[in-house]
Amino acid sequence: MTALEPEAGPPVALDWLAVGSPVDTAPPGEPGDVLEFGHRHEQTIAAAVWNIFHPLSFTPAGVHVIESTGEPLLGVVTYPAAGHVRIEFSAPCSGVAYLS
Repeated sequence: MTALEPEAGPPVALDWLAVGSPVDTAPPGEPGDVLEFGHRHEQTIAAAVWNIFHPLSFTPAGVHVIESTGEPLLGVVTYPAAGHVRIEFSAPCSGVAYLS
């Protein structure tokens, strides 16, 4: 191995939530934790439509949803207004949405 080659080893999982520290938490359907470079919304009550209101100064292009079982979810994402993301699913579900 030369100085330019990285050491071999297992892949490293990055903890996205460790990027910023939570500022506040709120009830379901309300704004969630504010992160340094994004927003985390927890939907504890299953719903087919999630309305997420966030304090970001930009429209988040990255919207990733993880179901409460840990599986990724796909939904139709729309941006009705500044600071508002709407995600529509085919069936009611709960989980966490990450906006970045």
